[in-house]
Amino acid sequence: MKKMLSVIMSIILVCTSFGFAYAEDDGIAGTQYEQVLLQKGSLIKKEVIDIAEIVGSSDYEHLASQVVILTDMTNGTKVYALRLTFTYFTGSLGLGVLDFEEIDSVISTLKLLKTEFAGNLIDNTEFLYTSNYGI
Repeated sequence: MKKMLSVIMSIILVCTSFGFAYAEDDGIAGTQYEQVLLQKGSLIKKEVIDIAEIVGSSDYEHLASQVVILTDMTNGTKVYALRLTFTYFTGSLGLGVLDFEEIDSVISTLKLLKTEFAGNLIDNTEFLYTSNYGI
């Protein structure tokens, strides 16, 4: 189980090392997380729970994962998300958010890559997956 978790986290680390796509700030929310944060006239409580951090070969290379719980205090609705923060060698930060509903899709994609394509790839094979946030 530890080995499987290590493989999955390594794949995530490699994927995030190629960078996060930043959505243009056009005021349009691509995720439920963003929709809640863009609400006007609501009091939003934001809780952040640290899950894990993977440290690379230097202090400037690590991936941190957190669960974020947004609660609309006016009506009590909650939105759950996984926030990934990657620190690059340059010291700059990359940020990505996966809504609760997207996490199963990401896990299914990683399992598919592991089972279907492990060892059967040719040079320059690429797989593309884009989340609602743009990861």
